[in-house]
Amino acid sequence: MNKFIKLILLVKSILYKNLFKKSTLKNTFEFKSIQYGKKSISLGDKNIFKKFSKISVDYNFEKQFINIGSNNKFESFSVIKSQGGYINIGNNNFFGERVQVQGFGGVEIGDNCMFAPNCFISSSNHDFSNPNSKEYLLKEIGKKTIIGNSTWFGANCILLSGIEVGNFCIIGAGSVITKNIPDYHIAVGNPAKLIKRFDLNKNEWIKINVDK
Repeated sequence: MNKFIKLILLVKSILYKNLFKKSTLKNTFEFKSIQYGKKSISLGDKNIFKKFSKISVDYNFEKQFINIGSNNKFESFSVIKSQGGYINIGNNNFFGERVQVQGFGGVEIGDNCMFAPNCFISSSNHDFSNPNSKEYLLKEIGKKTIIGNSTWFGANCILLSGIEVGNFCIIGAGSVITKNIPDYHIAVGNPAKLIKRFDLNKNEWIKINVDK
């Protein structure tokens, strides 16, 4: 990155600092990165927002916010959207291209997590309880989604609303997570099933018998 571009990004950070609820001069906003509802967004230090990434708090909802810690990287076309709810993101996380996080029911993400391209993190579902109702599929039901620390999601994973994924987990590419994943487990498939757990005494991954 040449000195001119660095200067432009520094000036942009200075201009943005007072627009956010909280931010520092060391956050980097690349050209064409998008931030809506800045007064409801708090940022820590040294976050990087690549071009075409989007952090959004909708204007037509109250009591919603996005809190982002430090040293997080948001790749191009990633979308972090409160959608009427809230999102808390810790430190040292990586969000790959086209990752989407939807905070209607609340999303909490810890530290040191990695999300490969095209992952979708949900915190709500459409109400399909009564097909004869006029509100069928129109109403959304929010459920908090929680992700612990040091967990890795492979490409194209989907995490459904109301699910908790623990610490030090690995979610295989293309998995759909419909049930809670305990700490130190590997899960793969659609729906995702536990296939390995980390044995802290043996210090190795142990296979789990999976029902056929």
